[in-house]
Amino acid sequence: MRNGMPFVRSTIARHVGCPSRALHPRQRLERDLDLTPLELVLIAIEIEEAFGIGISIEGLAGVGTLGDLMRFFSHALSSRRMERRQYGAHRLLLGDAE
Repeated sequence: MRNGMPFVRSTIARHVGCPSRALHPRQRLERDLDLTPLELVLIAIEIEEAFGIGISIEGLAGVGTLGDLMRFFSHALSSRRMERRQYGAHRLLLGDAE
């Protein structure tokens, strides 16, 4: 599995066309980085596919800065890790673990 947030950051940087180190949490997505709502959806789809997670596209509507976007994706990745832990514990309790 890919390393979560560095992958997210490099994906955003690639879409923006700048190095990851040039990105800062306070940058506004539309005004400073010229990201359109469509580009945000494309980034979300790429991250969904890379990590096998579902992301609420509607949740992107409240994202205004790069920091907001990083927190949004961090939450989505954390939720997925929690689901996996719960699933693993469930399998152990049922004696279904390999």
